[in-house]
Order: sequence, then C-alpha cells, then structure tokens
Amino acid sequence: MSASHARRPHNTVILAAAALAGQGGGHGHPGQAEDAVAFLDVLAAQLCARGWTGYMSTPAGRLAFLSVPDRHGRTGGADVTAVPDAHTGQWWYWFSWAERIAPVDAPAEAADAIISACQQLAGDAEAPAADGHGRGPAMG
Repeated sequence: MSASHARRPHNTVILAAAALAGQGGGHGHPGQAEDAVAFLDVLAAQLCARGWTGYMSTPAGRLAFLSVPDRHGRTGGADVTAVPDAHTGQWWYWFSWAERIAPVDAPAEAADAIISACQQLAGDAEAPAADGHGRGPAMG
C-alpha cells in the first residue's frame, strides 16, 4: 500500500477532500467530496462507540471510503462509502459490493448493519468447506 493510500484512524484523517472537490469527470457538485467525508466521519464515530474501528481513505480522483476491519481478523471487513441517490439526491451509506446500507441521517442504524455484515462475513469464512474438510472460502 502506498503512502498516499495508507489507512489512518478516523480521528487522524487528513481531510484531503477539498482537493477532490470538482473532480470526477463533472459528476456531483463542488462540495460533494467534503459532504461524503463528513458523513463517513459521523459513521466512524458510531462504529467507535460500539468498539469497532474505521479508517478513512480519500484517494485522489476517487470516492472517499471508510474501511471497517473485522475486529478478530477473520475477514477483510467492509469498505463503506457515502453517495447521494442520482434521482432523489438523498445521501446513503453503501457497501463496496453495491449494497445500500442506510440513509446518512441514520448513522447508528448504518453502524449496526455494518457490524452485523462483518460478523456474518466472519461466520461464513469459518464455515467448513462443502466437502467437510477444512475451511470454506475466505471472504474479503
């Protein structure tokens, strides 16, 4: 992982979103990158209150996202972004696998759903393989 894409705890994030504003081929509005970072920071605080950690990434020219590692190291965890709906403009939290989580005005609900998904992924990773030998395929 390069230094420019290193994961940092949410409370030490360098807010580079201003550099992203207006990028992305003309999509979105100039403050959209800052909005996404702010929504993800609120989500990170909700996860922290539940004993989980989130690491903010703001890669140049891409959407900001929050990486939520599995606390027990059994899976890769989940990556989450905040994006407005193209038709309504309402902001939502989304998993990287294109599953909508919750609206950004419900960060506690989103945190619970993310934790549940990470725990489910961890359970799937520990399941025995179909032939009954060893572990099943690891997710992540």
